[in-house]
Amino acid sequence: MSPREAPTSRSARPSRTNTGLLTLVKSGAGTLTLSNNANTYTGPTYVNAGTLEIGSAGRLGSGTYSGAITIASGATFKYNSSANQTLQTGVISGAGGLYKDNSGTLTLSATNTYAGGTIVNGGVLQLQTASSSLVGTLTINSGAQANFTNGWAYGAASPPRIANINGGTFNYTNSGTPTRTSHCSPST
Repeated sequence: MSPREAPTSRSARPSRTNTGLLTLVKSGAGTLTLSNNANTYTGPTYVNAGTLEIGSAGRLGSGTYSGAITIASGATFKYNSSANQTLQTGVISGAGGLYKDNSGTLTLSATNTYAGGTIVNGGVLQLQTASSSLVGTLTINSGAQANFTNGWAYGAASPPRIANINGGTFNYTNSGTPTRTSHCSPST
């Protein structure tokens, strides 16, 4: 394992804090879970294979993370924490997908370009700035919520631009009009 690679298929020790200008690279099948609430490294995050999970009460950047996140095709970034998290200026890119589980709120503030879709299984997914965006299919499952405010852009790139609402809640608040129109359809 190179110094830049994270181990696969295990949890990072909750008593250890990852700090400074580091790059996190998740390689290989399996899941790496970060459960410490003070992972304050400031470099980019790469999910090259498997799943990088922020679990328990874990957070990146003590709750605000500005590093870029790249999710490769077939890989997953999973926010499964009870703590609130803001992914601020770093763009989420790549062909992989994002999962939002557990009770916390995940706020996306950048112009994201990842194409693997977004599944909200629990808690709240929040897009709150005029430059906030996500691409691909959005699925909001029962008990989950997605809040889009202040001029969000959904599906700013290529299709599909579909929102599947499976018993979840979709809230849109804006003083103006949406920058894109999306198809919202209940899944069967």
